[in-house]
Parts: sequence; structure tokens; C-alpha cells
Amino acid sequence: MKLIVLIPSLEYLGNAGARIRYARICEDFAALGGALEFMQIDEFEAGRIDCEAILISKCHDARAIVSAIRAAEHGVQVGVDLFDDYFSQRDDSRMARYRNWLAQLAPRLTFALCSTGAMARVVRTYRADLPVHVMNDPALPIDRARLTQVLQDKRRSFIDRHTLEVCWFGMGRNPHFPVGIHDLVAFGGALDEIVRRGVTPRVTVLTNAHALRAEDLAAIQRLQVPVSIEAWSEHREIEVLEGAHAAFIPVNAQSFSAAKSLNRAWTALAAGCQVISAGYPLYGALDQVIYRNVGALLEDYCSGEARLRPDSLDQLIELYVQFGSAAEEASKLFEFLSGLSEISRPLRSRLLGLVHGAATSGAAHKFGQRHGALAIRSPFCPAELGYDITFWAECPGAPLHVLLGERACSLAQNLGFQALVPAGQIGGRPVWSLQGSPAAEDSLPNWSTVPIAAQLAAYSAVTQEMQSHLDLLFGSIDLVLSENSGWPFTPGLRTLS
Repeated sequence: MKLIVLIPSLEYLGNAGARIRYARICEDFAALGGALEFMQIDEFEAGRIDCEAILISKCHDARAIVSAIRAAEHGVQVGVDLFDDYFSQRDDSRMARYRNWLAQLAPRLTFALCSTGAMARVVRTYRADLPVHVMNDPALPIDRARLTQVLQDKRRSFIDRHTLEVCWFGMGRNPHFPVGIHDLVAFGGALDEIVRRGVTPRVTVLTNAHALRAEDLAAIQRLQVPVSIEAWSEHREIEVLEGAHAAFIPVNAQSFSAAKSLNRAWTALAAGCQVISAGYPLYGALDQVIYRNVGALLEDYCSGEARLRPDSLDQLIELYVQFGSAAEEASKLFEFLSGLSEISRPLRSRLLGLVHGAATSGAAHKFGQRHGALAIRSPFCPAELGYDITFWAECPGAPLHVLLGERACSLAQNLGFQALVPAGQIGGRPVWSLQGSPAAEDSLPNWSTVPIAAQLAAYSAVTQEMQSHLDLLFGSIDLVLSENSGWPFTPGLRTLS
């Protein structure tokens, strides 16, 4: 079983998804007779890459959908990694792009991977019959001898200095949801209990400090405990957690947060930190070894009965085997993938079209061309690319016209459609149109300057009319929409059945 994880770029390898979720199981996955490799999605070419399964990770554009279609045609299992919830907020227009992307991708998948039951339930709202594997983020191994010494040293330093070193670590903010520093500040009042108990608190915040806004920094300064802010790095995280007595990791109850994994709690526990989890009980599976209340932690710490202590490590290791072991997670994933039903390969590849919307990309265009997709320009698209088919109209509501380049014209005629006539040239290349349609002009209008409200209102009907034209020309064509706009465009393209 060879699994290729398709990633957006090499920079992604530094993210937690790659470093923690996949890199930590590679060795154990290989020991089972499998192989797990990363590949930039632009380098993937179905039929030329030897693998049994691909897993699409954080590639939220049309390239993922084209990959899924072409890989399945070669008998390759196709999965998606959905460890972040950008898909359940149906009343949030900002997330429309992600919902439309998953709605296109879901019918073409053979499995999905996620880290929580909450996220698995989200996946099944898009496709109820899709096999979903819930995979815990693997934690670092628990070294009993080392952790015993670390816990003893940390408690001794607390007793000697009567100071509680607290760490908060993670992404400072998300472009879409109030998390990170927002949660730290919202639940920061819980840390006041440290002072009330006569203990000196020192809080270190490790985060992507460059992304913080002035208001985030001001909110942190309003906390009633001394806080220092440092730029996160993997090395600095290790150092700070080694010196911290406790990790404070509050969580709010919105859907994005509720779908997160146990990763941060495991990272802190493996470093010998007590964990204070305020707010939504995301880390409830670890309740035996973590705290919800700062006062309870201080009482236990002072008496030598902290939930994470040398003589409670058997309990921690049991939880680790159940929820954090790389070997266990690799074994469960291998078993899941091996048990998937074999894909029936079609006799020939589908006729595929890549429709370019209001915000597309050259990368998606090149990827589609390499995988044999017809490049189709919608009236919304301002990008000047090499199109096989161009749809245009003077403005929303005006008659929609279609022009076919040489490749598309030959294909339509070979499939039995003959009613095409020469219609001039676009960019020095000949085009054909339906009889009675106007001839091509050097500069065809696109709707990038049309008010966005008019574009939004027309989008569904126009893309549906494009589908009808293309069905007439080709009989059957599988369309993929390349739409990266932040506006909530609603496509009218047929959903694959």
C-alpha cells in the first residue's frame, strides 16, 4: 500500500499537518509493508505515478478535483484530508468557496480522513455513504524515565520559587474565525486564580507573532498576569515547554474549534506540562490527566498529587496507546486503506472540462491541460489564458455565445456535432461558433467590471446555461469549476452522480 499525500507546496512540510500527522507515522506505516510519501500537487500526473491511493491535503482548488477524477480512472483510491472545518458554516458567505470545492470533490472520493468525530459528521453531510477514517494526531513517544525526572524537577522548581510558569502556544489568529489569541484573552480570567492563591504567574505566549494585529497585542496586555510574547518555532516550542509547569489551552465552542485534534494537549503532556483546558471540552478524552480548573491544579501541585505525576504515568501511557500512538494510528490507517473496495476502472477517460470562473489561476489551467481537460472560459473570467472554449455575452442577461478553438471543434465534430461554422480568430487562432452566433472579436467582453451584485445574481443561471451548451456540443462532459473568489458565487453546474 503506497499512499501519496498531495500537498500545495514544499512550505507545507513545515506545518503541523505534515510534521505531526503524517511524518510521525511514516516509519510505522512502512513497517506494515506500506509507504507514505509527500508530493506537490503540481507534480502529480495520474497514470505515471505508482501508488494505490492519494490523499489530498490543503489543496483547496480545482487541481484537487482534476487529480481525483484522473486518479480514479487509473484504479487509484482517492481521499481527502479534512482536519480543519471550513465546511459546516452554511450561514457564512465567506466559506462558500470551500463549501463549493468540497461539494465538487465529495462525489469523486473513495474515502476521507479526519481527526475527530465532529469533523466526520461534517464530511457525511456532503456525502453520507463515504468511508471516513478518524485518525488521531500521533503524539511524541512517552519516555517514562525521562518524564519522571522532568516532572520531579518541575515540581521542585515550583516549590522553590513559588512561581507557576505557564505557556500558551499555537497560531495567533485565523483569517476567518476568532481563535488563537482571541481564546487566550477570552478565557484569560481563569489565570487570575494563580494570583489569588498567592502564587506568582509568568505566562509565555508562543505564536506567529507577525500575524498579530495591534488590537491582539493590546488585548493580551489587559490580562491580569505578566505575559511575554515570542515568535513560534519548533525549537523554541520545545525549549519553552521544557521550562513550563503548565500549558493553558482554552478552546471556544464554534464548529472550527470543535473539529480540532488532541495534538496540543499531547505536545504539552509529553513535555511534562500540566494541562489547563478551559472552555469547550475538546480534550475530554484526556480528562484523567488534565485540568479544567486552575485552582484544582494548584492544590494538587502543592500537595504533590498533580494529575500528571511520576506515579500516574501508567494512566498516561494507556491513554497514549488509545489516542496518541504513532504505531497504533499507522496500523489503523493501513487497515482502513487496505479494506477499501476496489475501484472499477472505466474503459476510457472521461471527457473533462475545466471552467474558469471569476478568480482562477494559471496553475489550475496548466494542471487541467496536462490532464487532458478542455480549458473553458466563463464570461466572469478576466484571466487571459489559452482557452479551448470561450463563453461570452455583452452583459448579464444578454444572449450567451460560445466559441470553440480547433481542439474543441474537432472533438465536437468527432462526437457527432456538425453545426459549427468558422467565426474568425482569437489571439491569431481560428475559432468556430454555433450557426447564427456573432463572429469573434479581438477583444471579447468579460464581466470583471460588472458590479459584483450583478455577477452574484447571474452566476448560477449562466453556469447552468454553459452546461447546457456543452452537453449539446459533446453529449456528455464532466465539468470542474475553478473558482477561488472570496465572494459567495453559487455555481449551477451539474453535480456528478
